[in-house]
Amino acid sequence: MRPLLLVLVALSLIHAAVGEVSKTSSIAYYGVYLRGNKIGRMISLRDPKSQWEGKPAVRTETTMELSLNVLEQTTRMISRNITWNDPSTGVPLASENRTESGGSVTRVTATYTPQSVSYVADVTGTVTRDVLRLKPGERFMADALNANAMPRSGMRYRGKVFLGDPAALQLLDSEIEILNREPVDVGGRMVTAYRVLDKNPIAPTTLYLSDSGEMLRADLPLGMQLRKESKEVAFAPAASGPVVDFLDLTAIKPQGVSLENPRSLRRARYKLEIVSKSPSESSSTGGLHALPSGDGIQTVTFEGEGASRAAIITVQNSSLPQAMTARLFSAASGQSAPPERLRPFLKASVQVSSDAPEFVALAKAVIGDEKETARAAAKIAAYVHKTISPDPAITSVRTAKDILRDPRGVCRDYTLFFTAIARAAGLPTRQRLGLVYAEGRFYGHAWPEVWTGTNPEGTDQWTALEPTWGKPFADATHIALAEGEITDFVKVVNDLMRYRITVLEVSEIEARETKTELKAQ
Repeated sequence: MRPLLLVLVALSLIHAAVGEVSKTSSIAYYGVYLRGNKIGRMISLRDPKSQWEGKPAVRTETTMELSLNVLEQTTRMISRNITWNDPSTGVPLASENRTESGGSVTRVTATYTPQSVSYVADVTGTVTRDVLRLKPGERFMADALNANAMPRSGMRYRGKVFLGDPAALQLLDSEIEILNREPVDVGGRMVTAYRVLDKNPIAPTTLYLSDSGEMLRADLPLGMQLRKESKEVAFAPAASGPVVDFLDLTAIKPQGVSLENPRSLRRARYKLEIVSKSPSESSSTGGLHALPSGDGIQTVTFEGEGASRAAIITVQNSSLPQAMTARLFSAASGQSAPPERLRPFLKASVQVSSDAPEFVALAKAVIGDEKETARAAAKIAAYVHKTISPDPAITSVRTAKDILRDPRGVCRDYTLFFTAIARAAGLPTRQRLGLVYAEGRFYGHAWPEVWTGTNPEGTDQWTALEPTWGKPFADATHIALAEGEITDFVKVVNDLMRYRITVLEVSEIEARETKTELKAQ
């Protein structure tokens, strides 16, 4: 389900792009399409004579409503973004973002200084504040076409953009380049427009502008497209016909060896390549450099150079050890001081509120008097699988507290909830984000991995679990692309749509011996 994050991030970026390239005071309507199928609409309002805290400002407000079909269920998303820019320089002054999906509401407000942005994020009731600062020599992306400029070929703007969406609260390098005027199809109507490239690394976008700077069309990742339309056409319902399932668009059909009995696979070897979809897309290897490796579960080596570089990935995993394992890092187990290398996997965060009283109490209720890591992990996995109800309509990023109040969702929610309980119990747990094989294709997925001790050679032992499906272990079709917070998936999500996977080898043999007693540290 993680590719849905790309939609949320793309919405944030397109909101910003509309503000950057729209010059005149106006209201404009757009239809939103996914691979030619209408899935929503967007309204853009621009007021060049507004104010922000008593100072002149250009105010741009965009509201986007989407209906996505996910696993044959319709998910409705509403995203509203307001930005205020300095009318003379185009630099950002403030912004507000609100996204609603599946009954969850997230809000992010931000204010700018020349060298920093301060934000307040309310993720379904969990509030966090932070200040992101520019490095010396950096600057924020200014309004590409302020009141004193018209688009012209060769114009180029670089700077930092704040992604005001809870899926990606970060500063992003961005570049906007205006190319030549060329014919473009806008909903069956041919017009001449400036082609504009928004070269951000997460959701690169191609926009087409009129001579006055009005956006006529925007081509986003995943085959999403915005088209300027009349109000009547933009608000008209989608025509009847086959509905595109979002997951079908993000699925990857592998080549090579057949993956039979995938849920029992203990070891597999893959070749992972990134293939550019169009001449305008970067051919860099991007996320291949971020692949987790050398942790006892996944090993990565590389072959080739440049755009032809490929990752050879070996994944091997076993069930939780049956013999005695390490103790939990808790007062009850008599071992409360984890070594430095494991502390990041016991740390609480905005999403993983493992230090909250409710999770400390829940962890105790779930594991009882259990003191060993493997047995505690099995109990927590069973509890999470039983407690959360599958609901693909949940598309927004939530916190563990929100899942506790409303236990439904998709793989990221199962993973997040498991991690919060496990860390509260003193069980080192890391979150993995990547791909998994199901029904003939690879899909975006999330799952947890737990530490169970070290072997006699001093190597840490980790086991990947599958609480979403209720399986005893995560099989070898789980390919990790990133590790960390659930929101870290934006680091590789753009490359997700460009992967080519070749299965080189598979095995159902136990990947490693699990009978050996593991040491505590």
